[in-house]
Amino acid sequence: MKIRMPNGMVIHGHSRGEARLLFDEIFNKQVYVRNGIELQEGDVVVDVGANLGLFSLFLGETLRDVTLYAFEPVPDIFESLRLNTSRLEGRIVLRNAGLSDREGQAVFTYYPHLPCFSTSCPDRLEKRWADLRDILIRMGDQRAGGGGRLREAREKVRSWGVSGLLYYASRKKDRVCTLTRLSKTISDHGIDRIDLLKVDVEGSEWDVLRGVDEADWRKIKQLVVEVHDVESGAEGMSEWLEDRGYQVAIDHTNEDRRSPVSLLYARRRKPGAGSSARSSQALVQPGGPVAV
Repeated sequence: MKIRMPNGMVIHGHSRGEARLLFDEIFNKQVYVRNGIELQEGDVVVDVGANLGLFSLFLGETLRDVTLYAFEPVPDIFESLRLNTSRLEGRIVLRNAGLSDREGQAVFTYYPHLPCFSTSCPDRLEKRWADLRDILIRMGDQRAGGGGRLREAREKVRSWGVSGLLYYASRKKDRVCTLTRLSKTISDHGIDRIDLLKVDVEGSEWDVLRGVDEADWRKIKQLVVEVHDVESGAEGMSEWLEDRGYQVAIDHTNEDRRSPVSLLYARRRKPGAGSSARSSQALVQPGGPVAV
């Protein structure tokens, strides 16, 4: 379906509420450019778990000269990504694949009515369904897009009830998807630097990072990773990245994120740099410069 965003942009998507929630996070709250994350003209950005492509579109509007590599494994979602990013032709490379620590295929659980929950590891993320009630209510409260749509969302909550909406949202399909490693992409495309690696892969973030050869870590300047409460969580990932030369900040307080998750921000340390990160704040305005 076609969905109009608050800024007038029309995108292709599968859920109006989810699309507006993502727009609010990426364009308004700017959750991926906080805690000292800096971008400038000429940068290279890898968007892992690109979903509908809203982060790529945000960067395409903000930077005139940017090279994007966007990965989305689920074919149904990838088709929306392809349509939405057609306006970025010449600046974006699309891959209908997921990044992992191996080459091959995997079965993804695809949720047509809540695509951002689609994952290759549903067993790792059972806790998130306990929080879906709040997410559905928040999606209905996204006022951008007109009072009629807000009333429609509230009417669904009243008529269906939360249990009915949960049942509706949790309907799923299996999709066989391609997996590849980031280091293979770096080699195949001759990428000599990645100014920002953004990862939002619903519980498979460790697999993505383990798909980077040790020799390639020096090419990655900054990371923003959505970290779920799996394996050693955000604290363990923070230590792991610090060992590879990064200064790390963890945001546990963003109430708009799918819980239980944290956002981890990592910047390669400069010689003599202190260990404290900047306070969490939006660093850019849509259409303005990203570097600070």
